[in-house]
Amino acid sequence: MTIRRRLTVSFLAILILFGLNLVIYFWSSQKRSASVEDLRLAISRQILVASIKQQLNDIQKQIALLSQITAEVGTGGGDPQQVAQFKAQIDSIAEEIKELRDIATADGKPKIETFEKDFKALGESWTVFYENFGSNTVKAITELAIRGDPLGQRVIQQLVPQLQEDEKARVERSSASFYAIARLTNQMTILIYVISTLVAVIVAYRVSSYLARGLGELKGGTALIGAGNLDYRIILKANDELGDLAQAFNEMSVKLQSARTELESANRELEVRNK
Repeated sequence: MTIRRRLTVSFLAILILFGLNLVIYFWSSQKRSASVEDLRLAISRQILVASIKQQLNDIQKQIALLSQITAEVGTGGGDPQQVAQFKAQIDSIAEEIKELRDIATADGKPKIETFEKDFKALGESWTVFYENFGSNTVKAITELAIRGDPLGQRVIQQLVPQLQEDEKARVERSSASFYAIARLTNQMTILIYVISTLVAVIVAYRVSSYLARGLGELKGGTALIGAGNLDYRIILKANDELGDLAQAFNEMSVKLQSARTELESANRELEVRNK
């Protein structure tokens, strides 16, 4: 292998390592972005569940307070404006539940759909109670006792705490995943950098040592040949430019030795003739 090819292969190996480092960086960047997005959605869901729970508790307290008031039958139900406000509260919670469902994970969506279905029934029951309280107290209290209270206990005391625990666990998992990916990325980046540096140092050392040794042999050989030691041969077994140069020097020394032998023979013959 020629010196040029060795250098080319070595530098290509270093470039591949640095390219791998870039690939790992972009891969980890995507992973970190996905982890951050998962964390953001988990926190958003957690905030929505807390808001829904607060509104449900407020409405439940309102319903409980109204159920304790003794109203005269036939005095009229709730004020239409108050009923509209109450329905707006129910609709607001329904919108937040819909938003929660839209950003839910695949494994969490079934629980949210169940929660949405039960809340819809609970909202209808509470609306019936609110509309009939004061005008048809028996129907209002019966609706609350048969449907409203059981659904309220299920929705507020069972489903909402479950959703809160699930989202809390997802936030913790997303946070742990983000930090794990960050640590893995840092470790892999440092590892690739160290390997690239070691490969570059080893390649530079081996190539410089090889060139220095070969050039030293050539320099020493040319010095001996220049001093008149034409019997010296440069021993450099390499199939590259240095080997070709050593072979050229050896061929040159053979020709010089042959020329010197011919010259000495001619001088001796001339001497004989002169005598």
